[in-house]
Amino acid sequence: MENKQNWALPEIDQRVCIVCGDCAAICPTAALGLRAGRMIFQKPALCTYCTLCEQICPRKAIRCEFTITTMERKR
Repeated sequence: MENKQNWALPEIDQRVCIVCGDCAAICPTAALGLRAGRMIFQKPALCTYCTLCEQICPRKAIRCEFTITTMERKR
């Protein structure tokens, strides 16, 4: 069975990222980490979409572009 990612994650622009590690340090779930000299979501399922990584990034290399929507339930 193919394992597909079906959730939205903040995007890291590797061309802009300076690998300072601030995002990984502030992440409350340790979803972010360093691998092969790049910041990545090493544990994507742990991401809670808190946007702290986007807020702390000094180069604005992280973007959290997702919208939370609601639906009316049928009664």
